[in-house]
Amino acid sequence: MSDLNDDSSIAEEVISDIAPLRLRFKAIPYNGTDYDTLVLREPTAEDLIKAGEKKQPLEQAVTLIQHVTGLPVIVVRKLPQRVLERAAEYFSPFTPPSPESAGAA
Repeated sequence: MSDLNDDSSIAEEVISDIAPLRLRFKAIPYNGTDYDTLVLREPTAEDLIKAGEKKQPLEQAVTLIQHVTGLPVIVVRKLPQRVLERAAEYFSPFTPPSPESAGAA
């Protein structure tokens, strides 16, 4: 029996890293700390699963940002809309389209 991992006839693709993205915003005070920056990174499968457990798209976005950045969820819920929008743009290559937009194509 051959090992597929060693089969040189199988096409190979190298997945390159996506650079993290730092976003700055007006400070959000919480529990004695002022939060004014977050760093987005490529989400893991676990991050995507946790976000996918939420029903509403906005709740999914908040959950994904919270898991990826490690910020307290209360801080993430207070982020300006433009920060949420930019985070959604960053995450778009990693998330499947919604059923509504997939059917609209």
